[in-house]
Amino acid sequence: GNHYHRDGNMHLTADVGDGTNSTVLHEVGHNVMFNAGRFPAGTDCPSPHFINRISGSQCAWTEGWATVFQIFVNDEPRHCYPPSTTNCVNLEDRPSFYSCEETWECGDEADQVEGHVTGAIWDLYDSQSDDFDFEQYSRNQVYDVLENYTLNSFFSWWVAWIFDGNTDAGLNSLFQNAIVYGDPYDIRVNAVDVSNTSPDINQDFTISVNVRNLGDITSPITDIIFV
Repeated sequence: GNHYHRDGNMHLTADVGDGTNSTVLHEVGHNVMFNAGRFPAGTDCPSPHFINRISGSQCAWTEGWATVFQIFVNDEPRHCYPPSTTNCVNLEDRPSFYSCEETWECGDEADQVEGHVTGAIWDLYDSQSDDFDFEQYSRNQVYDVLENYTLNSFFSWWVAWIFDGNTDAGLNSLFQNAIVYGDPYDIRVNAVDVSNTSPDINQDFTISVNVRNLGDITSPITDIIFV
């Protein structure tokens, strides 16, 4: 099949043409990682490995990164498989926490799923705000971490991301892709006070409430309902 040999050649099959360059750019992404000097030694990839299944921490990182390179070059979160352009995965939404009960493996090992890794980095970069993805960072911020640190997993990339001076607000983009490093958002309502617990018809009264997010992740817009 299609594969890349470290410090060697890319091997592409005859049916690689899919109209999107997904496969070719994915293999080039492996070469970019190697030339950055940060390609982990060895591999823990099962054979075969799948974009939506738990594989290994190195496998999810190297394969996930290769797809990150591809979607950065194409500037769209779509990964296709040869020989048809109809066999595509939209990495904007498919690897999200919404898919955990469908076809994407999640849980504590979500960072060992290459599609979650790709989706998380794309959400760090993209300009679209949706669900928990509120932040936007540059390609250079993503590339600099790859180039400047020795990385054997997505978790080590995230640790280096923070060490490089980036904010942990990016936890939201990870959380959107089922990767939880830290506590999820935790909305607590307390100190509720009502000026009149038995108001007459058409009589005004005042409600005050204190709401805090005790988690590590920024919450989406939250409605507080009084019943």
